[in-house]
Amino acid sequence: MTIRGNIRRNLKSMIEEKEIWKNTEYLGYDVSNYGRVRSTIRYVKHSKGGVKIINERILKTSINKKGYEGATFSIEGKFYYISIHRLVALAFIPNLKNKPQINHIDKNTANNHYKNLEWCTAWENQRHSSFIVEQYDLNGKLLNSFRNAKEAGFILGFAWQSIQKVCRGNWKQNKGYVFKYVK
Repeated sequence: MTIRGNIRRNLKSMIEEKEIWKNTEYLGYDVSNYGRVRSTIRYVKHSKGGVKIINERILKTSINKKGYEGATFSIEGKFYYISIHRLVALAFIPNLKNKPQINHIDKNTANNHYKNLEWCTAWENQRHSSFIVEQYDLNGKLLNSFRNAKEAGFILGFAWQSIQKVCRGNWKQNKGYVFKYVK
């Protein structure tokens, strides 16, 4: 089955499933099985002596330079950027073997649904991320095939991270070329 087929199947199962919220290890924030984060209603001391009520809201997220989605939390006046996939895994996926990393099963780092995540070792994560990259022109004509994004970047003189962003769907093209992962 293709990556696109896996994504469609995962999206269909996610749509049929109810969104569940769980507390995070960060006081005042919850995470859902869909990979959304919200702040809970809380009371904060105001700088002028009163108490300020902060209402519940869904947090805006951003994509870091490695392509992972994260959110900024304010905890006791300090700001922290935390990856969404880690919050979801900690809340919804048992880590029975104490594996340190989290893998996106469909290789789409924007898909933080708990069914798309699994605990893994660094070796397992690296092994999972290595797959063939194909280079196309903007008309869809296949030009080259490479063992992985690093090889494509080295041969073409492009940043391999940029090639990964196109393959993952974060970018539409890079330097006039489209890159796609092949399973």
